[in-house]
Amino acid sequence: MNLTTLEYFVQVATEGSLTKAADKLFISQPTLSRHMKNLEAELNTQLFVRQSHSLKLTENGITFLKATTKVIQDVDALKHFFDQHQKASNPTHYLNVGYLENFRLEKMYAVLDQISHENNIQFSLFPDTPTNLSKGLSSGKYDLIYSLRPYTTDNVLFKSTDFLENHLQIALPINHPLATKPQLSFSDLKNETFILLDRDKSPIIVDNVLSQGIKNGYNLKANHYVKNLS
Repeated sequence: MNLTTLEYFVQVATEGSLTKAADKLFISQPTLSRHMKNLEAELNTQLFVRQSHSLKLTENGITFLKATTKVIQDVDALKHFFDQHQKASNPTHYLNVGYLENFRLEKMYAVLDQISHENNIQFSLFPDTPTNLSKGLSSGKYDLIYSLRPYTTDNVLFKSTDFLENHLQIALPINHPLATKPQLSFSDLKNETFILLDRDKSPIIVDNVLSQGIKNGYNLKANHYVKNLS
């Protein structure tokens, strides 16, 4: 294991793509891929889940990323150990960001991109469920999360601020009779059957939806539950 391979690993983890990381590192993709496979073999663990057009860190990969970024930062500090202007140096900081799987990403990307350029920070992004995001922030898996306020306000260790308003959305087939109405109320949906998000994924969201039906005088019917809103 050498420092170059660790720097390569951080770049791949940050970009979530061998192609993008190879472009930034000015090396070939096969060379970078070989470094990652050799690193996994040396550690005897899987660091990435290979997807069709991207790479996603495993749990071990996320843990190793935090340890690796600390090593790189410590080495960078050693390089300037006897530098009279050491305090003026601006080392790169690496932060893990968790966000909701169905989150509107445009504003988040814009804000993180601005912070990155102004503060020399690189972000690694990980989609997750609201419950796991809160657990991850508590355990140190994530340095920052974009989640739902009810999952964070009860924890005295969290400092939170509003980022976006989150509204319930109802999707209908385009030929559904209700799809032509310019505005719907929950009472309009009394006789409809729903596909809902699995409660294990976000009990607050599901309970909120069910409570809206009860407020309008009926128990909402569901014939299917999904793990991912996408």
